[in-house]
Amino acid sequence: MKNILTKKRGQLVYKFGMELLVAAIIFLTFISIAYKFGTGEAILKIRIAEDIGLIIEDMYSISDDIDTYIIYPEDASKFDITIKDNIVSVSSEVNDITSGNYKFVGNSNYPPIDLTIERPKTLYIGKTDGDIIITKDKPDLKKMRCDEIEKPVINSILIDSGIDETGNINKAELANSFAFYLINKLSRDYEVKHARNDINRLDTPLPSFTSILTHEMIGKDAIIGINIGETPDNSNNIVIYHSPDSARKEEVRALSCIILNNIIEEFDEFTTIAIVPKEEFILDNDKISMIIEIGNFANTDSLDLIKKPSTIDSITSTIHGALKDEII
Repeated sequence: MKNILTKKRGQLVYKFGMELLVAAIIFLTFISIAYKFGTGEAILKIRIAEDIGLIIEDMYSISDDIDTYIIYPEDASKFDITIKDNIVSVSSEVNDITSGNYKFVGNSNYPPIDLTIERPKTLYIGKTDGDIIITKDKPDLKKMRCDEIEKPVINSILIDSGIDETGNINKAELANSFAFYLINKLSRDYEVKHARNDINRLDTPLPSFTSILTHEMIGKDAIIGINIGETPDNSNNIVIYHSPDSARKEEVRALSCIILNNIIEEFDEFTTIAIVPKEEFILDNDKISMIIEIGNFANTDSLDLIKKPSTIDSITSTIHGALKDEII
């Protein structure tokens, strides 16, 4: 694994971009359903133009502090895509009289998009450095800017990786693999405990587990939840959640920033990294507490990646390194 980074820059807090991005993909699916009765090339060009325009509109709504992209799921390799004057045009030849066109709502806070992409085998649409990108070359996620703060004192840590709201025991078992790798590493330097044991089972939903977890949290300096993400698109995300009302949120954000920067240094397969405020029982306002959500269970490529022992080992080593070795 590469050396842990020690860059000290400004802080990113990403609040609503993930939800907007997922909404864009879901809406895109609805459009595809609406057009499925038409299989001709002209209809396909209209659909692609409208899809791209709608995704651009949603990218305008995502915070400029986040770098993210999606891989457009439709095959656009037979067409040229031109974007100019807030109009997406999809054509199969010069002066194509059956080109598909869609006028999207521009945003005066961003420079006009003026480009042509010829027959992209893969089309990436996203935002990097506050700019909208549409390209056939895979974008690079940029590193977050991390706040410079005093390193928190941590002696004892509680880990939880139980079943989430989807009720999927397979996701819980994969999250548990990450948890046990992490516990093995952290136990060299900390008093660390898994909140689940033979009595407190992995398949116990969190609402039924709160009283036990409340007891387990007593006396712990840090709480780390491990979840496997799941969204209905082809994204592959690493998201860290923290309480918006936490008295320790600056420390949590700084640690989260270091963890995420080092994960994308090691892996270029992730399409979004984010630090997101969230109300969740396990996110204690008085402790260093975070939920780390890894990958996309609904994306086969993402699932194949995060199931690998080498991936689990690398990501948990990064978390351990951020807690132990970083001078924040």
